[in-house]
Amino acid sequence: MALDDTRLRKTGRSIPQAFYQRDPLSPPFHVNLVLGLRFLQASLLVPLHRNAAVGARALPIRFEEVSRIKRPGKKATEELKKQYREAAKKHNLSRSFVQMGQQLRQELDQLGGRNKILVLAGDGSFCNRTCFGDPKDPQTGIPERSILLVRARKDAKLCFRAPADSRRFYAVDKFTPEQVRKDDARAWKTTKIFYGGKRRKIRYKEVGSVYWQRGAKQRPLRLIVIAPTPYRKAK
Repeated sequence: MALDDTRLRKTGRSIPQAFYQRDPLSPPFHVNLVLGLRFLQASLLVPLHRNAAVGARALPIRFEEVSRIKRPGKKATEELKKQYREAAKKHNLSRSFVQMGQQLRQELDQLGGRNKILVLAGDGSFCNRTCFGDPKDPQTGIPERSILLVRARKDAKLCFRAPADSRRFYAVDKFTPEQVRKDDARAWKTTKIFYGGKRRKIRYKEVGSVYWQRGAKQRPLRLIVIAPTPYRKAK
């Protein structure tokens, strides 16, 4: 299951939920803004590449508006500003991601898929403490019997579990995904995946039972570092 936010452009200035946001089509050297609504979409990934030389197909199954809370004006009272900060913590894109994941897990259970693992794939904006929170907390964390697959920053501070004879939970030594990529002591593994119209060989490194103290707390994670794939932009 793939989840991502998308924007619907609007021109009307009287739409309460519309706000200015970054245009994803803007060039990297100049950020443009666009007025519109923000939606969170969930799509079921159908692995057609298993039977034919075609890529996976994404079938939309959820499309919900997740516009942000309107910021009060400069002349607003301290009470209104406080209410805005509290509302912004409860109603944001990551919270909507968690709630949608919980709904998908419940519907999958109702349809007889209680024994199936639900994989929720997202981009780097969902690699945070809200999405990796406690699964028992209805406001944070992915549901049980689910896997969160997201892209992490290359400078994220990771660590292993501290030795058994230590009172600490996290090990003192920290490392980053970029350091794992450059570490010659960790051998590259190879596999084939389907992308770009055919099966291609990629190299990757896998490190299990790692912890992200600032994000996932004591939830064990698995780090997968994929080697850059060279390609030509033009023939």
